[in-house]
Amino acid sequence: MEKKIVTKKADALRLFLTGIALIGLGVFILNTGLFTLQAMFYIFGIAFIVVGVSNILRLILHKIRGKESAIPLSSAVLNIGLGILVITFQTMQISLFGIICGLYALLQCAIRALNYYILR
Repeated sequence: MEKKIVTKKADALRLFLTGIALIGLGVFILNTGLFTLQAMFYIFGIAFIVVGVSNILRLILHKIRGKESAIPLSSAVLNIGLGILVITFQTMQISLFGIICGLYALLQCAIRALNYYILR
């Protein structure tokens, strides 16, 4: 028995608009390079540190209340360490990260465009 794929025009339009946005993001990252990536590294590094600290605080609260926590301590420490590494060693990986991020956005754009073409 063959299954039919049910699609709506709204889904195709959403895929198309997402693809256009990803094209813009890929071109923007590939053109602006260093400035955008430094800002992204700071944001991601700070986010990792905040998540790690909040996980440690959550672990402490769960220990005080006597509850079992689903978050391991190693995950929280790893988040903090990764955040510090991302902020500290930006210049080492910044060019490689920019190329990978830009190519990823362009690949996602191509996939979305193909999906739009198939679903239209």
